[in-house]
Amino acid sequence: MDALTEKSVNDFSRMPLVIDELGREPKQIMDFGNLKSPMIELLCQRYDNGAWTHGTSNFTLETLCSENQYGKMTGDRIKSMFNFIELKGDSRRK
Repeated sequence: MDALTEKSVNDFSRMPLVIDELGREPKQIMDFGNLKSPMIELLCQRYDNGAWTHGTSNFTLETLCSENQYGKMTGDRIKSMFNFIELKGDSRRK
């Protein structure tokens, strides 16, 4: 049996995680007829566990914390989980 099948989801929720393009994922999904917000659930669980979480985003902190994105409660957690570094200037995508 490999290491991935021996560990539970809770074990992985405590490991460092890097999220690319935070805020670009679908906000909600249908899971067997139930409406879910997986990124909000993930961020809240990682906040509760004190897990290291890193991310990149083209969205501002205010946008990520808005009701149209993750909402006030998760937005407050995002503010305490992440250090925000704004890179100004021309796009670096060529």
